[in-house]
Amino acid sequence: MTLIRDGSQGTVNSLTEARFLFGRWTNEIIRSHEILDYRVIPSGVIRALESAQISDQALESGFELEMSLSGSKENGWIPFDTALSVTSDRMYRRPRFLFVSPNDESTLNMVQIALGFCGEPIIEPPSRLWIRAKELPEKSLFWALDNDLLKCEGNSHEQMSLAHWFDLPELDLVGETRELALPGPPPDPYDFFSTNLY
Repeated sequence: MTLIRDGSQGTVNSLTEARFLFGRWTNEIIRSHEILDYRVIPSGVIRALESAQISDQALESGFELEMSLSGSKENGWIPFDTALSVTSDRMYRRPRFLFVSPNDESTLNMVQIALGFCGEPIIEPPSRLWIRAKELPEKSLFWALDNDLLKCEGNSHEQMSLAHWFDLPELDLVGETRELALPGPPPDPYDFFSTNLY
């Protein structure tokens, strides 16, 4: 999955504040941009960025998040175990799954994308999910720039706050922006620049 920083947000000091456009394909990111559907990233994704040592690049432009049912810590993969499944009786309401790290308190949630046909049972989530973060490929970065997704609106200078000179208590600035829910596994592999078939 590709995540592009919200250029209109301007500079932020931490990954917990940063808003991202997200999608498996280019048209999903364009759609998110058009309807201003930016998301903050969950603690599990922040952990993957820190583990890959690409937090600064993510804050500047974005990153790619890979998900797999198998992985190894030696290759930069971080495991998460299923902790909770939430379903609804309402038709077309997608099941959600909460994953937790076995090593710390970081979490992520996933929304099931591939739904079965009417009457079919819900596809159970994997018991373990592996994720890793990678730098945004140049092709994706150039595409984001070409589509003005990183464009900072307004003044060309940055408004500074007292927090630059004093230690102030942290505020919950994330409250109005929803947290990103990762898409569940698709029925077939896909490429960011291929056409969305789902």
